Amino acid sequence: MVKKFKRNLYRKKRPPKKKKRRSKKRFTSKADKALLRDWSRTVRERDSFTCRSCGSKKNSHAHHIVSKYYVPEYTLLLENGITLCKVCHLGERGVHGKGRALNRFITKLRRIYKMHNIKEAVKLNK
Repeated sequence: MVKKFKRNLYRKKRPPKKKKRRSKKRFTSKADKALLRDWSRTVRERDSFTCRSCGSKKNSHAHHIVSKYYVPEYTLLLENGITLCKVCHLGERGVHGKGRALNRFITKLRRIYKMHNIKEAVKLNK
């Protein structure tokens, strides 16, 4: 009986390949970041720093109704912004959460966000 040797014992092990990740950041310069910060402040002031979903005034965030990542031309459009509190925006049952939506308004925002429907976003702000 002949013993079979594995070739892998004599080869050098290669390091695992790193996956290339596409950056989600569209704004790289300081001027662009300042524009986005001004947009956020303007949207929150327009809604008087009140969450449009639950009415809370704590931890207000400006949310892009139509994603700035997938549709960058709507990034600085004021009609594409809405004020949400931290729970309604980033919570488990909020717009970006995976759980069941807090209310019908969050469900509507999720649908608009997925469909990239700017017409619905403009109607929402009137």
